[in-house]
Amino acid sequence: DLLVYEPFTSFERPLHRLQTGVGWNGAGWMIQNNVTNSYVTATHTPLTYTNLLSSPGYASGGENYNASARALDLEKTFAHYMTSRGAGAVDVPGTTLWMSYLIRAGDAGQRQRISLLRGTGATHSDANNMVKVKRIDGTWQLVVLNNAAQLDTAIPVVADQTHLMVLRLHIGGASDPSSVHLWVDPAPAWLGGDAPDLATATVSHTVTNADFKFGRVHWYPGQAGGNGMLDEIRLGTTFASVTPVPVEAVSGFDAWRAEEFTPAELEDEQISGPFADPDDSGIKNLMRYALGLGRYDPYDAVMPSGEIADDPLFRHVRLIDGDSGVIYVIDFTDNLVAGDWLPVTVGEELLLHATEPTGDGHTELVVYRVSPEALASPKYFRLAVQLAE
Repeated sequence: DLLVYEPFTSFERPLHRLQTGVGWNGAGWMIQNNVTNSYVTATHTPLTYTNLLSSPGYASGGENYNASARALDLEKTFAHYMTSRGAGAVDVPGTTLWMSYLIRAGDAGQRQRISLLRGTGATHSDANNMVKVKRIDGTWQLVVLNNAAQLDTAIPVVADQTHLMVLRLHIGGASDPSSVHLWVDPAPAWLGGDAPDLATATVSHTVTNADFKFGRVHWYPGQAGGNGMLDEIRLGTTFASVTPVPVEAVSGFDAWRAEEFTPAELEDEQISGPFADPDDSGIKNLMRYALGLGRYDPYDAVMPSGEIADDPLFRHVRLIDGDSGVIYVIDFTDNLVAGDWLPVTVGEELLLHATEPTGDGHTELVVYRVSPEALASPKYFRLAVQLAE
């Protein structure tokens, strides 16, 4: 879902010709007049926003009458988003893309301008902009199609304050107007999730002009080095792809489910839940996990078993991982027809005899000896498993 990413991960160096990230034209960042001393990468004060994933590197810049820009990879990454190879911009009707970036003003009186430009014209000019977000009269404002519309977010530009900007860009067609929605500092709880309701956008605008298309990202922070900082530029097909957050590591049964089922199946407890048997194998998902089986693995080889001999034994397979999240319960009864199943007390009815690795690296065979007292009358044993609280 993520098409473009620019983390500015680099040792401190001029921004000119920097080629980090993915989804961009191979030429890298282009600075007007090849300026190398005022547009640079840095690492000493990273841009961060709540739990958004971010890198330590960022861009810092500004230069009187000198701007910067980088072109998208229109030959490969965005080839299917252009009506023709020579279009020079993302312009296929019906396309909806999301963009996000972190921005921080070093000087709140400077422009702090990010623009999306049509075509591949001069790097230093944003006269052919589709949209731009910039400081105007002290607040962040959204400008559409070179001042055809100007929308004030009423959010002030404050020096040294980092903002997360998220744009939804819809390129329409004959009967489908184009539109742009801007969220300034969306709620942290939204990040990495479903797209927010369009009505929650800070500002938005509908466009019917065919010039609503873009192929480059343009940045002009101000008139001197350090006037502005930029990081974490992302373009993708979903809100979640441009607002990534750390994924909590899953373990135990949840990790097993994630490996064995599709995302759609994971949403359905009747398929992927612990007590589901989606393939009618007779073995529920939780038992499969507890015995070290995959969804489709045969069960016969790991069935609990017993041995009636001079030294009666009961065996079952269990996971070696102490954090498996599974509790193994052995029950017994003396009457399969009318008797109650009661939990075994290890050390009384069953005595731990041995553990033997199965050889797969994550399960072992547990062997119990049936105590002589338990054999005073017939005893039947079964294995049950349950999730730990």
